[in-house]
Amino acid sequence: MWTLGRWLLVWAITVSLVLAGLLVAGGYFYLLDDRHPVVFNNLPLHVDKTSYLPGEKLIFTLDRCRNFEGKATLYSALRGPIVHFYPPIGSGVAPKGCSIVNSPPWVIPSTAPPGTYYIDAVSEFRVSHFVTRQVKWRTQTFSVVDKAP
Repeated sequence: MWTLGRWLLVWAITVSLVLAGLLVAGGYFYLLDDRHPVVFNNLPLHVDKTSYLPGEKLIFTLDRCRNFEGKATLYSALRGPIVHFYPPIGSGVAPKGCSIVNSPPWVIPSTAPPGTYYIDAVSEFRVSHFVTRQVKWRTQTFSVVDKAP
């Protein structure tokens, strides 16, 4: 005969086993799954020119191998005498594989004073429901000047 105490004991054991299973699976996803979603082969990333005017567009070249087919979010900033944060950019699903591509144009802020700068970024990949991986990268340094050389 099942008493209330016995039902509670069976329920507590079942819940404990489920939680233990989730902890083991979560441990695998967080600790053992060390896949790199993307590998950049040309760090720091090459920029198209060595100097730019404020308001001018910058393009850099990515030599990358994607090991993950899924969406990414890019968080980036222009760093130098000032720091300018660009809005986050979400990407569509990109296929696995290696490619050399040019970035979309990045605009140097019109308020950027002369100096040496670089773009610093983190690409964040949602690898699974349990795991988000981040890959840090940056461009070569470049100059922002008052007047065209």
